[in-house]
Amino acid sequence: MHGVLRPLTLAAIAVLGCASTRPLEQSAADARPAWIDHRPDRSDLFIGIASADRGQSAEAARKRADDNAMAGVAQEIRVGVKAAFSQLQTSASDGEHRTNGESIESFIQTTVDSVLTGAEILARWRDPSTGEFWSYAAIAKSKVNLVPVSLKATIVGRRKSGEEMIDLVVGPGATLKSGDSLRIFFETNQDCYVYILMYDSTGHASRVFPDPRISLDNHVKAQAEYHVPTGDDWFWLDNNLGQETIYVVASKEPMTKLTALLAQMESTASGPDQVAMAARVAGEVRSLSRGIGGIAPAGKQTFDVGNGKRISRVTDMVSGLGAAVRVITFEHR
Repeated sequence: MHGVLRPLTLAAIAVLGCASTRPLEQSAADARPAWIDHRPDRSDLFIGIASADRGQSAEAARKRADDNAMAGVAQEIRVGVKAAFSQLQTSASDGEHRTNGESIESFIQTTVDSVLTGAEILARWRDPSTGEFWSYAAIAKSKVNLVPVSLKATIVGRRKSGEEMIDLVVGPGATLKSGDSLRIFFETNQDCYVYILMYDSTGHASRVFPDPRISLDNHVKAQAEYHVPTGDDWFWLDNNLGQETIYVVASKEPMTKLTALLAQMESTASGPDQVAMAARVAGEVRSLSRGIGGIAPAGKQTFDVGNGKRISRVTDMVSGLGAAVRVITFEHR
C-alpha cells in the first residue's frame, strides 16, 4: 500500500513507510486514537474499524479485533460490488443472461474473497483501562476495480448470391448455410483479454481466438474495434449441419483456467472424451455469467466488410463485473 494511501493522521504516517506486515502499534500509554471515535473521511479506501474484549489472552483479543476489522472491510466491498451489480441489472434488458439471486450472491462473495487478501491492518490500539483491543483495516479502492466490463460483439456474415455478395448480421436464431462466411467484430470498454469459442451441434468445440494463425494478440485495448479473422480473411461454414454457438468472452484478467482447459481439450483425441472436455470448457465460460448484468442495446455501429465496403447495424452490449460473455446461437442448414 506504500505510495497509494495518503497520511491519515500524524500517528498513522509511520504506517505508510513500513512493510505491510508491520502495522502501527500504539501502546496502552498512548492516547485513544482519533480513528476509533471519528471514522476517517477517506473516499479512496474501504475501511473496517472494530474491537474485541481482552478475553483469555491479549494475543487472542488482538486477532479477534483484526478479524472483526477485516470483516468490516469485506462488508464495505460487498456493498460496493452489490451496488455496481444492481446498476448493471437495472440498465440491462430483461432477456438473455438475466441472473438470479443465488448466482448474484455467489458472484459477490467470490469477488469479496478475491480482493480481501489485499486489505491490511493499518493500526492497533489497546485500551489500558479495559484491555479492549482495537484494529483499523483498509484497502485502497483502486485495488478493487468495480468498473464493469462492457463488450460489444457482432457477427457479420456473407453469402454469395449469383455474382453478388450479400452481407448480413448474424443474431440469435439466425439461419446460415454451408459455404457462408463469417467475421466476428468486438470492442471492449477497457483493456481486456478476449477469447472466442465455437460449438457445433455434436458438442465439439474449437478455439477461434486467440489462434497463432491470426495476427492479433488477445490482450486488446479499450474503445478499439477489432475483428477476427484479421485483414481480408473470413471464416467459412463447412458441411456439418446443426445448431452452432459462438461464445465471445472479455475478461479484465488472463483466464488461466479456461486456457488450461482449452489446451487439455485440444490435446484429447477426437471422440466422447473430447466432447466431455468441451462440456467442461463450456461450463467454465457459463460460470462467468454470475457477473453478467444482461444485454442492452448499444446503438448503431459500422463494420468494415472489405473491399472498401462498410455496413451499419444496430448492435448489443453485454456487461459484467470482471468479465462479460456474449453468446450467439444460430442454425446451420
